[in-house]
Amino acid sequence: MRNDFAPVGSPRAQRVFAIAFVVLLALPLLGQLAGWNNEVALLERHEPSPFPALPHTRTALQAWPQDVDRWLVDRAGFRSALVLAGSAIEVYLFGHSTNRDVVPGRDGWLFYAGDRTLEQMNGTDVFTQAALDRWIDRFEARRDWLARRGIPFLVVIVPNKERVYHEFLPASAGALAPVTRLTQIRERLTQRGSSLQLLDLTDALLAAKAHTQVYARRDTHWSGAGAFRGYLAIMHALQPALPTLQPLRPEQMDEIDVPYPARELDLLRMLGLGWAGAGETLPYPLPRPTTAWTSRREDSTVDGVARTRLVTTRTDAPNIVWFHDSFSDTLAVYLNATFGTTVLESHGSTRFDKALIDAERPDAVVYELVERFLPVEPAAD
Repeated sequence: MRNDFAPVGSPRAQRVFAIAFVVLLALPLLGQLAGWNNEVALLERHEPSPFPALPHTRTALQAWPQDVDRWLVDRAGFRSALVLAGSAIEVYLFGHSTNRDVVPGRDGWLFYAGDRTLEQMNGTDVFTQAALDRWIDRFEARRDWLARRGIPFLVVIVPNKERVYHEFLPASAGALAPVTRLTQIRERLTQRGSSLQLLDLTDALLAAKAHTQVYARRDTHWSGAGAFRGYLAIMHALQPALPTLQPLRPEQMDEIDVPYPARELDLLRMLGLGWAGAGETLPYPLPRPTTAWTSRREDSTVDGVARTRLVTTRTDAPNIVWFHDSFSDTLAVYLNATFGTTVLESHGSTRFDKALIDAERPDAVVYELVERFLPVEPAAD
């Protein structure tokens, strides 16, 4: 049968095209052989898949091709560059999110949609009455346990970024609901006549955002300026129980602009733009250096839980145990300048380490958690 379709271009052009095509196909392998660093652990927050052991069972043999594929994909040359290029096309050219847990907003703002954050904001994810009372019961039990030891207890809730900068969300995200898990807790505490001291930082951050940027545009966390406003509100709540407490004052701070590269902004990393995406510069008030006392930092892991101990030579300041999530990482510099000894321990959104408290005998205990962790029922102590 006669072929009516003539090849496109000259033979030389076809050869050039074929060579270019083969080279492009071979680039990932060549990059891998050259030891190109894909920074999978840094940018994608997981260790590269190891080369799988030779299979010795039928089940292992069936899974072996997929395991090899994961090993190849994680180590493919130019992976980070290719991921960046594909993500940039989707996000910047077509306006699509490459991750269902990241919502592009207005003026370059990005928002986190995981952990049912938007459902919490628009009131479609709320406590049942029973779950609400269990949450309060658990924290009241912790308060009572501490009270028997003469230790005051403060629960601090950091609002989700979506609540503070709602105006930059797309209209499809929905409106701020009058009833949320956070408002349910506050109202139920009032109904029960509870003495549990709970501090909601929403109002403090809403007031501060008129003067400074309190959350990052491209990250889920607050800025240093937002953290400092939160710190001031927390110290104000602690002062009645800690007469010797001397919080930092705004006039003692120097506000600096801290540049954050794309790889340090979690929402950009989730979009695949962490390798070379646009970073962000955020305000961070820092206390002026002092020679009046010295400090040291001790980092450890106890039973798989991260713990940081900040010890100073001060004898005139109270000591504190601070259970926290990632939002308190920014607060550490302020706590170190305020307390004699600060012990920060990750709570994993639910834990309460009684053994640590008995060992430290602090003057106060703070339990900080971000609003999106409210659906996680507190663990039994």
